[in-house]
Amino acid sequence: MMKILILHRHLLIGGVEKVLSVYLNTLCHQGHQIDLLIHDDLGENNVFLKHIPPEVNISFVLDNPSVRRRQAAYQKRKRSLMCKFKYEILRIAHQIQYGVRLYKCISHTHYDLLIDFHESLDNIFRLPIKWPFPPAVKWVHGQLGGGVITPKITRKYKQLFSKYQSIISICDEMAAQLRQYFPSLNPALFHTLYNPIDVNEIQQKSTQVLPETFRFPYILQVSRLAQGKGHEELIDIFAGLKQRGIPHKLLIIGEGDNRACLEQKIAALKLETECLLPGAKDNPYPYFKHAAVFVHTSEHEGLPTVLLESMACGTPVVAMDCPTGPKDILGADSRYGCLIPMHDTSAFADAVYSLLTDPEKHKHFSKQGLKRVQDFDAEKIARQLETILHTIAKQP
Repeated sequence: MMKILILHRHLLIGGVEKVLSVYLNTLCHQGHQIDLLIHDDLGENNVFLKHIPPEVNISFVLDNPSVRRRQAAYQKRKRSLMCKFKYEILRIAHQIQYGVRLYKCISHTHYDLLIDFHESLDNIFRLPIKWPFPPAVKWVHGQLGGGVITPKITRKYKQLFSKYQSIISICDEMAAQLRQYFPSLNPALFHTLYNPIDVNEIQQKSTQVLPETFRFPYILQVSRLAQGKGHEELIDIFAGLKQRGIPHKLLIIGEGDNRACLEQKIAALKLETECLLPGAKDNPYPYFKHAAVFVHTSEHEGLPTVLLESMACGTPVVAMDCPTGPKDILGADSRYGCLIPMHDTSAFADAVYSLLTDPEKHKHFSKQGLKRVQDFDAEKIARQLETILHTIAKQP
């Protein structure tokens, strides 16, 4: 049994947070004592708070009013030099507050391991201060520098990674890139651990009855409504599919800052009754199960959990081959789903149309998806995680 401190930014709804909740349940089930330090208390938007097991000791560094003040300052930062200055002062003050709280945690409690689950230690490790850190593990969930690797980005992460005992990437493609970018670092520093999903839980939750208002044929996408998710391109593809006569609607489940832009685009294409944005759902799995096809057009990912969730529900996937993730899940040869070159909207539309009109092909990829998700099942990943963490903590 180990005592582990896990650091994370927030508990908003998202793929990383889903993975975090699975790992917390896994670690508690293995008998470890877990403290979870969250940077921001988002109040009613702490969606994943209810998914954290009761054995986990949760604490927030910044209370909700403080977070709201920083968010308001961030929105105003471009109005004037004074607004930018006020935001920077608030941001730095919050970083100091976080550093003080973290120092108290690791000074007053003996931890066997420290896990930075999503970039919570980056600023701390850049400070020229010696901290009494236990062995530290860093998860890498996405592309470094947004996928643009400059010499400056390389130097930054080389220095950062050298402070950790292990860097865990979430797919083979990402791990290969990290070894390529940082050849001077010990290759043994890097591990690959697929994002786990609880296949049984997903399938059980998918049996919930779908609301009557959504009992129509539809294509599904689930993600935050944010730039970089490719929703604009997806809506254009869908408009072309409607012209080919498909009866299906497009359902994009999620919420985010890009909603207004998407609503404008939908209105401009006169698709208000065909392309729907119903917001986030506490239990999206019935929507996965009853979708005809799951579509994914994101420009960059880590390992998109939504593809696995769809496949666990028996729904075939069509995804663009963004860096990284879809290729690791679907196979470079499209063995487990339809992998389409980035921005090839014509090929993407053809793949969706083929699945909608060819029952045998649809059945084939449904079976292949169910087969593939077993490689990502939480029980299998839990055994791999236990081995990695005990090795890092130097425990038998």
